[in-house]
Amino acid sequence: MKNKEELNRDKVNDYLAKLEPGQQPRWGMMTPQHMVEHLEDVVNASSNKIPLEVVTPEDKLARYKEKGLLSPDNWPVNTRSPLLEQDKLRELRHSNLDEARTSLSKAMEEYDDYFVKNPGTQTNNAVFGALNYEEWQQFHFKHFRHHFQQFGLMERPHEEGMRS
Repeated sequence: MKNKEELNRDKVNDYLAKLEPGQQPRWGMMTPQHMVEHLEDVVNASSNKIPLEVVTPEDKLARYKEKGLLSPDNWPVNTRSPLLEQDKLRELRHSNLDEARTSLSKAMEEYDDYFVKNPGTQTNNAVFGALNYEEWQQFHFKHFRHHFQQFGLMERPHEEGMRS
């Protein structure tokens, strides 16, 4: 997955098929299942199943969007969502990793359907503000890439502070 055009359920499922339940992250405290459920939550937010408030001040949105969303750069190691509690994992919703993977795939399908049925719609991203489908595609690409690199499913350019 080198660009957002490659972000599709088949490609995501190929990467997720390599993920093992006990796999250790290169950084952070998420387990594989936590990561998959986190991706599902964000995909559901993009299709407005989980409406989000924007936490970034209005005067910083354009700069955040330019630096964090529109640039080709990887997000820094340990980038945290402002919506997640620090040093605490959420309770798991699914009974196992396979169930979480299936649910994420379904959420991705519903996300695509949502924007087909609602062309031109924008939904809130907590950090980057209101995003349209193309912007969400870019966000999901960068977000999935970040977490796939976190679990060694994709290569990541060497960065300071990353465990091998």
